[in-house]
Amino acid sequence: MSQTPALQLAPASGNPFRAFARLARLWLCAPDRGNARLLIAILLLLTAVQVGVQIGFNIWSRNFFNALENRDSIAFQAGIMLFLSLAVTSMTVAVNQLYLKQLIQLRWRGWLTRYLVEAWMRDGRQYQLELAGQGADNPDQRIAEDVRVATELAVEFVTGLLSALLMLIAFIGILWTLSGPLHLAMMGREVEIPGYMVWAALLYALLGSSLTWMVGRPMVTLNVKRTAAEADFRFGLTRARESGEGIAFIRGETDERRGLSATFERVAGNVRALMRSQRNLMWLTSAYGTLAMIFPTIVASPDYFAGVITLGGLMQIGAAFGQVQAALNWFVDNFPRIAE
Repeated sequence: MSQTPALQLAPASGNPFRAFARLARLWLCAPDRGNARLLIAILLLLTAVQVGVQIGFNIWSRNFFNALENRDSIAFQAGIMLFLSLAVTSMTVAVNQLYLKQLIQLRWRGWLTRYLVEAWMRDGRQYQLELAGQGADNPDQRIAEDVRVATELAVEFVTGLLSALLMLIAFIGILWTLSGPLHLAMMGREVEIPGYMVWAALLYALLGSSLTWMVGRPMVTLNVKRTAAEADFRFGLTRARESGEGIAFIRGETDERRGLSATFERVAGNVRALMRSQRNLMWLTSAYGTLAMIFPTIVASPDYFAGVITLGGLMQIGAAFGQVQAALNWFVDNFPRIAE
């Protein structure tokens, strides 16, 4: 029996990112891909537009808070109108981004499901897999659930990472220009650190990402075990339903309930372990996110009190730092889904 490429996509010991890339290449090069490439191109364009809107918000924050500091009512009113225009544009882009992303996920899942079902049902392969025993881990449930998870998370991963990279490229230059150099006296000499807010953002994100990886790494294995346990439990329920007549005939309800309870206990045990891991990670991410709200203002405040920057400049630096930090912290914010 020859294997189809579909069944070789993601071996247990393989690289999941390479498997995702092979899944995407198969779909985008398939004759029946439909308008998949066009949808992806539009989604990428909307992502770039959203980055441009965020740059507009950053410039707006400087002018708006300078108008407040100068008690300029005309500039203040103009700032409100500009904010409303940017907000409407941002919401419109975000809504269409979400719809396109979900549409791409659905189209990809539908194509991959048909592809795998065709391979599974070819030449009696579904029967031969049943005879393989432990070698076949609930292929029907894997097709139903794992295809959904794989395609949805792959699209989320790629679009989120692309958006973070574009934000980082756009705002790291802005933050470098706005923050200027920092002069420090060290060992009797004056040391100049150019673009010091950029370095502060890099160090802050590096610390958060490292701690997140250390604390959250067990979630990867726990998610794999939970998925397998959930599939076994669903399979047990399905088997009990399909074998209902035989179970009733031999009065085997007690044994079936005992078996299902034991299977569910494995599910519950894995969920409890995952909950503990998520709780530990939540302590870290909550502290990290809360501190991020005030960290850039504290770092930039000496220049403000020295009169080097205005209130609007301080707010713009804080907003740019937030965008850079958010882009660098994409790994921190999305680690639970990456682990899944």
